[in-house]
Amino acid sequence: MWLVANGIVSAAAQEQTLDVRWATDGACPLPSGLAADVAVLLGGEFPAGSLPLFSVSTLLRAEGGIEVTLAALSDQGESHRTLVTADCREASQAAAMLIALAITPEASSINSPQEPTPPPPKEPEPKADAQDELEEETSSPAGREPQHRFAGPYRSSWGLSVMGGLDVGLLPAPALYVAAGGLWSSHLLRLELQAAWTGPSEASLAGLSGVAIKLFAISALGRGCVLGSMDAFKLGPCFALRGGYVHGRANGVQDGQPSSAPWLSAGLDARIEWYVAKNVAIQLTWGMEAGLLRPVFRIRNADEDYVFPAINTLGGLGIALSL
Repeated sequence: MWLVANGIVSAAAQEQTLDVRWATDGACPLPSGLAADVAVLLGGEFPAGSLPLFSVSTLLRAEGGIEVTLAALSDQGESHRTLVTADCREASQAAAMLIALAITPEASSINSPQEPTPPPPKEPEPKADAQDELEEETSSPAGREPQHRFAGPYRSSWGLSVMGGLDVGLLPAPALYVAAGGLWSSHLLRLELQAAWTGPSEASLAGLSGVAIKLFAISALGRGCVLGSMDAFKLGPCFALRGGYVHGRANGVQDGQPSSAPWLSAGLDARIEWYVAKNVAIQLTWGMEAGLLRPVFRIRNADEDYVFPAINTLGGLGIALSL
């Protein structure tokens, strides 16, 4: 069914007639204030001269919504525009806008009678990932600089270590030793395997004037430590197992041939590590060892034996590098 809506608005001391043919086709009826809505969009007045003839049709869409089609017939020809709206209220507003744009392309919708569009819903802020949460938890309080503390690598790692120190009791006299090797460490556990050189050490034998024994030791050292963290330090006990060969020579006797003997000991150490950087630590170790296999050196052409002590003590200072 076709209906006609004629709106008359006074503009520039002359009457302008807005002729709109509205086809409902069972969708939306003719809006009562269509002509007034168009006038508002045009700024309150129609332009001078004749206006086009408008035809508006509304059609219910099978997939939902209302299709609004505008046909404008003027001296310049015929034009068509189509919009899809949600309901009849939006269809009326769309028809008014299409008519205003057909009359004046610069028509503004600032004074449109439509209801204000509600603001879009605020999007939720993205949740920080696990790394960001970790950084927030470990950050310093507001107004303070971050505290850079090192407690060694956070994951298991391989590395190198070098240590030197003093051994008292393994050889006849206190002797220096140096050890180097590899290490494996995790959060609490440290395993080390090193090769060590101790000596040389020389001492006179009691009861034998002018006779001295000179010894040095070559050994392999395995050590396991359980180290707890405290700020930039790690400390804890270590169990050590060391074995190798002791090489000796008697001086001042007629037949002073050199000889070697195996040697094995187990010990308990106390370890302190100071991490000057995340992967670099200064190590301080002190401990005691008990001989499990104690070699005996017999001086030929003399009734004298040298027996290794049952217990020896040693301390050392070193550096460890985690790779």
